[in-house]
Amino acid sequence: MPCDAYIRRENVRARHIVKKNIDEWLRDRGYVHPFIVIGTPGIGKSFATGSLLLYQLLHYKPEWLKVVAYFVSGKAYIFHREERRVVFYKKQQVAVDEVEEMTSKGVKGYIIFDMSGSGAIIDHLPRSWGIVLISSPEASKFHEFTTQRYHTLPIYMNCYEDAEFKAVLVWERHLQVVNNRIELENVNIENDWKVVKKRIDMVEPLPRYVLADKATYERRVTEVDGAMRSMRDDLGYYMDVLDNQSEWRKEGTTHKLVKLVYRKVKGKFECRNRVTSIYVLKELAKKLRQAQLRRSLIYYILCGALEKCACLLEELGLDIFMFKDCADKLVEHFEHLPHENEAKRESVLSQAGLRGRVPTTLSEFASNGQKRELKTGCLYKPLIPNFPLVDGFFVVENVGVKTIVLLQVTKAEEHHTKKRKAADFRDYMGKVFRGWERIEKDYSLEIIYIQHVDSTAIKKRQHCVSSGDATNDTDLALWDRIHQYQVTLNSDIANDFIRHSSDTREA
Repeated sequence: MPCDAYIRRENVRARHIVKKNIDEWLRDRGYVHPFIVIGTPGIGKSFATGSLLLYQLLHYKPEWLKVVAYFVSGKAYIFHREERRVVFYKKQQVAVDEVEEMTSKGVKGYIIFDMSGSGAIIDHLPRSWGIVLISSPEASKFHEFTTQRYHTLPIYMNCYEDAEFKAVLVWERHLQVVNNRIELENVNIENDWKVVKKRIDMVEPLPRYVLADKATYERRVTEVDGAMRSMRDDLGYYMDVLDNQSEWRKEGTTHKLVKLVYRKVKGKFECRNRVTSIYVLKELAKKLRQAQLRRSLIYYILCGALEKCACLLEELGLDIFMFKDCADKLVEHFEHLPHENEAKRESVLSQAGLRGRVPTTLSEFASNGQKRELKTGCLYKPLIPNFPLVDGFFVVENVGVKTIVLLQVTKAEEHHTKKRKAADFRDYMGKVFRGWERIEKDYSLEIIYIQHVDSTAIKKRQHCVSSGDATNDTDLALWDRIHQYQVTLNSDIANDFIRHSSDTREA
């Protein structure tokens, strides 16, 4: 029965890498490299990548590549090219023995070994044949193999992007119309995409669950929630999951909470781990805050009044700006960090009564969601790991001008930045907020360095320096427009706050 085949760019990329090496090997121009295709479980490595590689291998001339062996799901298939026959093996070890026998006779072949659900010992596979392993990122599955064959080359596979899901959705609806399964007037791609996008945000961009039936998708949501509940109630553990960029954790919950990504960083491609979805990111951030609060409460019990307040200010960090009394006391201790020869100026927060001066709502955001309006009166916190320049921000409205107040908590005596980070900040803001190009031109900007009680106070304006990369002058211009202030969360502020609180109670 004829059907369509959907081939991802990631699968084609893997195919090209393997094909280049095979072509050189078959022409005696190079060594046949072992490869290992690594990707998050559920992206289609077995059905898509493995199948495409098999299709490619079976199109080489039989006299060049006499045998292709395909190991998958605990079973194996051996394709005898010249004899135009295929042998199926219920037990992979029997197929491994057959491959070893052909190798001893000088037969030239290639192996695709899908490690999902496999119990065979891959270390016994012949070194003279080419081989592609297909695996999840859990290193224990292939550690011994790559240790013995140190020249094994990894091919990292990215998860699906939104555009790929949209393409699948549109083509599926097209086929349904062509085959008279639905009427054209009943097609509503926009509504269908909202359903798919909601699934992506909940579980992660994996077709196994996003494009599955309702029961399969809901079962995955339950599994993700279960993985969240089973996490250790430990602050360091949550921070490790959120910020661990390279190590794939060995717990069985890993692939439900973390996905593998392959990105170009400063001209080089690197493999990183990222939290799977916006839903998981928000839940992890919530757990992190709860763990921080529990740790803080233990400290509060053991310390005096002034220390309690200073610690409270430090722990609350950005949230302190959402409390009017606290914000009022903080502003009194702001220190302006002027440009050279610039006169002292007050922060926009020094003007009481301005709309948005004290944010009333909290909004956490990621860069892969839908664009939103930048609203006054909302404290924005990025969920993006290592968000550039700031820890959060909010908008304040004055007559005829709006100001974005950027917040940065730091212990460092200096907090200079680089043009590249300024460029990354502008890029992220453009992905998150509608009309950012207009906003960054029209709005005024301030940054407040919030320093801990035990840190050395920043005394001079912080600079944005060039790192030699090709970032345009617009990034520097943005930084130069930012008015800088510093405040230290010290015992004086704590004392003022306690005195102010007492006066309020007495009144």
